[in-house]
Amino acid sequence: MYGFGVTGPDPNRSWLWIAGGAIGACVLLMLATGAVLIPGFLLIAGVRWGINTPRGVLVADQGIAVTRESFWNARPTSVVVLLPFDPLFLITEATGSHVHVQLGIERIWLRRREHEILTTTAHSAMARTGARPTAS
Repeated sequence: MYGFGVTGPDPNRSWLWIAGGAIGACVLLMLATGAVLIPGFLLIAGVRWGINTPRGVLVADQGIAVTRESFWNARPTSVVVLLPFDPLFLITEATGSHVHVQLGIERIWLRRREHEILTTTAHSAMARTGARPTAS
């Protein structure tokens, strides 16, 4: 099972800051030049990617893997870390729509529903392979 998350600050709050910054920049440019200039989607997507860098989370029979995602097509480009199942179950922070998990060196925000699917898959994989959670 493959899921998608982001690193960085709370993704919902980041979107508010990015939108506010884009609107503020438009107003300042309008006041300075007298023309309305609106930043393009690619610029906003680049800022979003820089603030909340995308990460993939893969659950397999052997454990979990965290991958880097391509900016252009969201495909995995490299493996960041390989881990046992345990870190996926430890939520360090939560909002109404996202949960925050520490997966090795990566602090990843996952949507709640996606986290539930990944943990259910991890439980199934642990049952199939006979893996036991390790004590923390």
